[in-house]
Amino acid sequence: MRLDETYPVLRDCWIAGGQAAQVAPEEWQPLLDADPDESERRLLALAGQAFEVGMRPDLGPHTARPPLPVLARPPVPARLRPLVRRVLQAERTPGSGGSPRRVVALLDRRGFTVNPVDWFPSAGADVPEVYRPWQAWTANSADPDPGTSVDDWDLLTRPARRRLLRRLRATDPAAARQLLDDRFRGEPAAERSALLEVVAQTDLSDDDVPFLQSLARDRSAAVTRLALRLLARTGAVSADPDDVTELCGFLAVSRKKLSRRVTVSAPAVKTAAQGRRRDELFETVSLAELATGLGISADELVTAWTCTASQDAATRALVTMVVATGTQPQAELLATRLVAQEEPGLAAPLRPRMRPAAVAELVSTVLDQGIGATHSWCHDATDPAQIAPGALGSAAFSQLCEKDSATPAEVHAANTLALLCPPDVAARAVERLRAAGVAPQYLDLFVLSAELRPPEGA
Repeated sequence: MRLDETYPVLRDCWIAGGQAAQVAPEEWQPLLDADPDESERRLLALAGQAFEVGMRPDLGPHTARPPLPVLARPPVPARLRPLVRRVLQAERTPGSGGSPRRVVALLDRRGFTVNPVDWFPSAGADVPEVYRPWQAWTANSADPDPGTSVDDWDLLTRPARRRLLRRLRATDPAAARQLLDDRFRGEPAAERSALLEVVAQTDLSDDDVPFLQSLARDRSAAVTRLALRLLARTGAVSADPDDVTELCGFLAVSRKKLSRRVTVSAPAVKTAAQGRRRDELFETVSLAELATGLGISADELVTAWTCTASQDAATRALVTMVVATGTQPQAELLATRLVAQEEPGLAAPLRPRMRPAAVAELVSTVLDQGIGATHSWCHDATDPAQIAPGALGSAAFSQLCEKDSATPAEVHAANTLALLCPPDVAARAVERLRAAGVAPQYLDLFVLSAELRPPEGA
């Protein structure tokens, strides 16, 4: 009797409450026992083996995967793995707003990697470069070291391509432009947009204009829109003068005669349609054109902008304008202005256009504004500034010590503070938080930061 016929017969017999030994295949009878109960137990084991192994469908030809590559940096010590798992789980908790990538980046900065059982990157994830062999293994592709040549482009994962472009934009802009000329149009729309975002986060020059102009008829509307914004930053395109005039009509400029101080504000609009139109104009007019229309310089516009709760929408639109068409100094001026007005959340999108030193300079300010402000400014920073021991006396740490609840969002904000701490500061923070009696969830990332010291010889 065939296995696929034997199993249903035995199963039906057991369902009916009978002894299945009498209907078992003749070939199985020598394996049974004189005791009826033992016979049924043996028959059950045989039936289970038949079901799990003998009746398993043929999967056809397959190729064995190579072993998972060993990374260039050691895995986190075994004694810290439970702590790493807890922190990763906290960052994944729905409603926390967290990201495991923050923990992975911390380990990378300290010279360690994650155990693949605890966390594993997808082939397209934007993760530290040390995990590139794992991503290539997942994608079943080769894994050359991205250098200054485009010859290996087709073999690289998409995050590795973006890293290569970012590196070339910083070290060899001419090679980066050649890479884009050769490879950009062969990428899918989402990747073209991602590559252009890399360009958007760097300084532009007149040499970038021909390539950006070639994207005016790109297949993706999003790519075309971003290319036009970048052309506006270089001054190569101009907005419709009527649009500039209309946008100026949504703003108010006042000048004090004695101090000659200029302030720019956005009076409340009367209808939602007017608000949408104003935001659309902020996306089509450049910062320089708006400043000229208002009769002031672009630097004056970003430093004179007043931020109130009633005009947050207009401020967000201005931030978007500066990110797209402003210069790096202007992005830093506006960010400093907004942080000084205790609006770090509105200023956060400006960070990619700022120098790391300028971003770090504002950390001490937001620490004194509290844990919420610090979280708004630093929560998604891939390489956060390292704070000094004196920061433990800031308002942010004081507020954390007073926490009497531990929601996922609150733990995520506390983790942002922990990511700012080098090992010695994290160790002192652990002592202070334990003395304050805060919930254990707040301590995990501080303890991990204190324990993660670079490996010997690193």
